[in-house]
Amino acid sequence: MTMDIMLRYKEIQKDERGEISVLYDTDDGGQKEITILKTNKGFARGGCIHRLNNELSIVIKGKIRFIGAKLKSEVYIEDDMIWIDKGTPHYFVALEDSITIEWGATLDEKKEKDKKMRKIVDEINKKRIKELKKEDGLLNKIRR
Repeated sequence: MTMDIMLRYKEIQKDERGEISVLYDTDDGGQKEITILKTNKGFARGGCIHRLNNELSIVIKGKIRFIGAKLKSEVYIEDDMIWIDKGTPHYFVALEDSITIEWGATLDEKKEKDKKMRKIVDEINKKRIKELKKEDGLLNKIRR
């Protein structure tokens, strides 16, 4: 039996945190997808909660700290898999420049954020941006 699946690639976001891209199935309106997250060291991703589907994440490169239910924290490295049960708020912080892929939750589900966790993610990212600006300022002083 042969199955023809047409996947499209789309870059969703690119900034100081890294990049988010998706491979999605064009036959179902783009709901089945694989998300590719390139996250720079020190930045956080997520703060989301998926109500309908479980999600599987795999660390392709680097090291991350994953924070899930009840703020339980675990470190994952290259080739580690993370199973996230539906209804579990979660986020991760890149301990090194990292690449992760995830699938299971639909694009619509990924829009819902857990307010408490999303606030933590935003605070981590604001702090990291300030650190990088400070480092840039010090480097500019040294170069003068």
